[in-house]
Amino acid sequence: MIKVSLFYSNEEGKTFDMDYYFNKHIPMVRKKLGTACKCVDAEQGLSGIPIGTPATYIAMCHLYFESMEAFQTAFGLYALGNHGRYAQLHHHSTHDSGQ
Repeated sequence: MIKVSLFYSNEEGKTFDMDYYFNKHIPMVRKKLGTACKCVDAEQGLSGIPIGTPATYIAMCHLYFESMEAFQTAFGLYALGNHGRYAQLHHHSTHDSGQ
């Protein structure tokens, strides 16, 4: 099992449409990735440390696949192409093989 994570930086002056992200983008991702994607977890950053400071990331998304090959096959050229519909900021991605 691998986890592919996307982290959306909380950049001052930039916007992130959380409603669109959770209610339109995530369901679209699930549909496009199909059964290869075993689970999707999406989170909203609420606060940094210390409490009350801005969160480092405004949103995070974690996609789970059986293998790197399953991820690469499912993801293909898709590459989350509607990023501009909900965010004016950069995202960072990583993957973890769980080993």
